Amino acid sequence: MHWFLIAVGAPLLWAIVNHTDKYLLSRYFRERGLGALMIFSGLFAIVVLPVIYFFSPDVLNIGSKDALILIFSGVLGGLAVLFYFY
Repeated sequence: MHWFLIAVGAPLLWAIVNHTDKYLLSRYFRERGLGALMIFSGLFAIVVLPVIYFFSPDVLNIGSKDALILIFSGVLGGLAVLFYFY
């Protein structure tokens, strides 16, 4: 039965994210546009990073090649979210 909860969890979380995005766009970001929501979403990572660093300080010890891959992945993720919102 444990596998069933895991299998249902991913679509449930995806549905929650979709409804949250729809609510934020229709309620708070209607006149400001998608750029404001993208900045708001990006700033959330700045809030979470110190918490992650508190529990695991080694998270920021990465090489330059890995840092470039992470930056590229972040840019692609941002573009994907932008296309999703449109």
